[in-house]
Amino acid sequence: PEYAQLLVLLRLIKSNDFIEIPLNTQQLLRQVQDDIAAVCPKLAVLVQGDRMPIMRLAFKSHKNDYRFLTNASDSMLSGLNSLAQEITSCMMEGLEGSLAQINNDIAALHGIDTQAYIIVQNAQQVIVNMPEKFTSDTCADITKCFEQIPILETENDSLAAAFNWAVTKAFEYMQHQRGKQQMLAVTLRDDDTCRVQWQHNKHKILAPPDKVYLTADDAVRVLTLVT
Repeated sequence: PEYAQLLVLLRLIKSNDFIEIPLNTQQLLRQVQDDIAAVCPKLAVLVQGDRMPIMRLAFKSHKNDYRFLTNASDSMLSGLNSLAQEITSCMMEGLEGSLAQINNDIAALHGIDTQAYIIVQNAQQVIVNMPEKFTSDTCADITKCFEQIPILETENDSLAAAFNWAVTKAFEYMQHQRGKQQMLAVTLRDDDTCRVQWQHNKHKILAPPDKVYLTADDAVRVLTLVT
């Protein structure tokens, strides 16, 4: 029932997992615009409107508990979400290549066949790479996984530190493969979305008004801000 869901939601936002922000919608909008403009003024156009993201509840009957989902579609953060997703997609190419090198180094030095890149693209990938036998099996269900990730950069194992490691590895690999001048080129679209691709920074000099170039530090700042 909706009343029961409301009680669960109120209990959640009053817990230590959430903090209250003393800003109204317009003040929050301006704050986010200022934060993203500090990375690049052109990116501020991705933050607009006055609709806040919505938190929804999904009941998990097998656990007799709720899963909390945030819907940022058609909200003031939609444009930033598009940017973060595009940056992450670009990062995957470089990160996968970087971790493949780590696998090869471990195999060459220690004769151990391992897999540092643990992201599975599809079910077929699992079947093709299935070993002939298993020597161990571990299954875990982590409660409050995302709520426990430290947000502040000063904290150990913070979200910013994780982004910094992954983005740095991706940039190092792509610059090694394509040249030191590789950057992320962001093309801004009229519908407040964007497209991100790897590109040589020589194009930055004559970049049109709808294009922005991001360094590794810029990408980390964007991902940390959006998250």
